[in-house]
Amino acid sequence: MKFKSPKRGFYSLVPLLFLILLLLPFGKGGLIMGALAIPGVIWFLSGTLYLILLAVFLIHANVEPLYSLTVFSLAFMIPVMGKLDREKATLTDYAVVAAATLLSLPTYLILRAISVTVSGIDATILAVLLLAALYFFIKGVGD
Repeated sequence: MKFKSPKRGFYSLVPLLFLILLLLPFGKGGLIMGALAIPGVIWFLSGTLYLILLAVFLIHANVEPLYSLTVFSLAFMIPVMGKLDREKATLTDYAVVAAATLLSLPTYLILRAISVTVSGIDATILAVLLLAALYFFIKGVGD
């Protein structure tokens, strides 16, 4: 009896587990938000809708901006990596997503340092927009 390897990778489960761990301090709301992230691994649309719901949850909970960005970055990785799982992408594609996402944290810190007059939520939104722009730029250059 031979063991068959799965037809697709499940690398998107790694950021999902980290996301759930980061949402645990929020109690029941965090557990519900973690559970709602699971369909994002399978369906890109539900993952995109989850990003909107998570953003509203983080703003409503008045979470510290750097923590919010970390949580949102992990949530961003879930539908994108889930799509890569379905496409049976190479590991370099996963590395591009991880690098672009992780670069949002130093980008936020730089924006925070140079934008003394801008509020925390504005710097967080700028960092998220830069994350998306950087991801699409790296993806465009990499292809």
